[in-house]
Amino acid sequence: METFTNLILHILFTGCYFICVAIIVLFIKYIIKLKGEWYRKILHLFFMGSIFPFTYIFHYWWTAVIALVAFLVVALIGLSVLEKYPFYSELLAERKPGEIKRSISIAFIVFITIISVVWGIFGEEYKYIIIASILAWGIGDALAALVGKRENTKIITNKLVKSTKTIEGSVAMFVSSTIVIFLVIYFMGNNPIWYSIIISLVAGIVATLTEMWTKEGWDTLSVPIAVMIILVMWVSTFIT
Repeated sequence: METFTNLILHILFTGCYFICVAIIVLFIKYIIKLKGEWYRKILHLFFMGSIFPFTYIFHYWWTAVIALVAFLVVALIGLSVLEKYPFYSELLAERKPGEIKRSISIAFIVFITIISVVWGIFGEEYKYIIIASILAWGIGDALAALVGKRENTKIITNKLVKSTKTIEGSVAMFVSSTIVIFLVIYFMGNNPIWYSIIISLVAGIVATLTEMWTKEGWDTLSVPIAVMIILVMWVSTFIT
């Protein structure tokens, strides 16, 4: 009974995060009037930030997973209702029909997978790997898009590249994902600095190549999973 009560309370606390995000987004959209790619990536980063309450508010990995499933169901129902209204596409920066529901579904599946593997199998002491995997994707992808979509950037022409990528965007992806992974591994994971530097460089390269070689729209799935695999393998080899 106590576990069930805590689950409900933790879901409510996490719901407060999304309510706060909704208020901030409305302020940014209609008061500040931010538009375009910057607005789109801010939405992206706010959603990515929800990994913190899902990882650190809940006491057990399986209650976090239950909450994620519940939030996904509610989100899909809510979006299905809202998409009938004209403000929907503009407010959520949707570029084509069904894009938002698809992206949210993939992101929640990724959250569920990474939490189940890292926290569920390896234990809560490795929660920092969850954060590193999601932030590497979230921040790296956002900066890659903002830098890569500027004028006078150089497009990468290679048969392995599945969508339009630029040299500048890929460099931004590598630098930002590497720095983020290092900060999480070193400060949140309390690992030695040499260990943190090496694994962050390796994971940063993997994240960049994965983002580059993934078909457009699927990097939400591929990048965090790839980073998680690298970090889990590294931990299994050099820590345990």
